Amino acid sequence: MKNVHMVKDLLLNKDILNIPQPEKRRTVAIKAYDSITSIDHYYRYFLLDRNGVLIKTGSDVSIEGSNILDIKDRDGVYFAREMLRAIDQPQGVYVTYYFPRTTGGTPLKKTSYCLYISELDLIIGSGTYEEDVEKELKKKNFFKTAKLLSRYRRLCLCSRL
Repeated sequence: MKNVHMVKDLLLNKDILNIPQPEKRRTVAIKAYDSITSIDHYYRYFLLDRNGVLIKTGSDVSIEGSNILDIKDRDGVYFAREMLRAIDQPQGVYVTYYFPRTTGGTPLKKTSYCLYISELDLIIGSGTYEEDVEKELKKKNFFKTAKLLSRYRRLCLCSRL
């Protein structure tokens, strides 16, 4: 969520905000989006317009420019419609849906945070796959368990002395 706000702030720099024509401002911001997000290799961002057109995607450029408004995930969730709720929610919205990591891949559970940028009339979002979160938690738990085990072993050694 914090990263989405950071990208929004970078897109709304004074040079872009000073462009009086909304379409030109938006075009310049989309170009800036490419350079801003290309350096972030951990998070993937997307831009969606209010009509459900996927302007930019962090993964599959072949679907950029496609209207995804009527696409349902495997559970029947119209995820783009849910994302558009961000237009009326200044704090943004979270949407959970199934989406493939790659074209033709198996849809995986994903939660995206979406934030409306009124000055550009665009929604910016970023999502995380549930399996990635589970892997990170397992890693952290492994290290936490290893640390505890190490302390326990030291205590055992100390008690023998």
